[in-house]
Amino acid sequence: MGLVASGMPVAGTRRHSLFVGWLAEGQQKNLLRSIFLEPSARKLVPDWDDRSKRLLAEFRADYSRRLHDPHTNAVVDHLRTESDAHALAWEVQEVACREGGIRVFDHPEDGRLTFGQVTFIPTDRLDYKFVALEPVDRTAVG
Repeated sequence: MGLVASGMPVAGTRRHSLFVGWLAEGQQKNLLRSIFLEPSARKLVPDWDDRSKRLLAEFRADYSRRLHDPHTNAVVDHLRTESDAHALAWEVQEVACREGGIRVFDHPEDGRLTFGQVTFIPTDRLDYKFVALEPVDRTAVG
């Protein structure tokens, strides 16, 4: 099971991807690896500490259905050895369901961007998730 995404344009721009560096050609597409191993992720996600722990807790909920999958275990083992933040968060053993809500990003060229996140999970394929980000007017959020 991988957390994989495809690129999308940032609202109001014609040439930038929201996830600069993560979804670029030849880059790792696994969200967990990117969030814990790519230094640019800590700059892109202003509340990185909380969001990275939340992402890991959501992954853990899915991981419980794949405890004996060698590929998934290899990803977990690699992250535990390569990222102290991941290793510490993994030991806490927090589990959480995927939830939507406001997501904020500090884009290196377009500044602070705010999105509403919605996750769709097909009832016949619980291992598939489609996550949509819609631009949000920050003044309307409060």
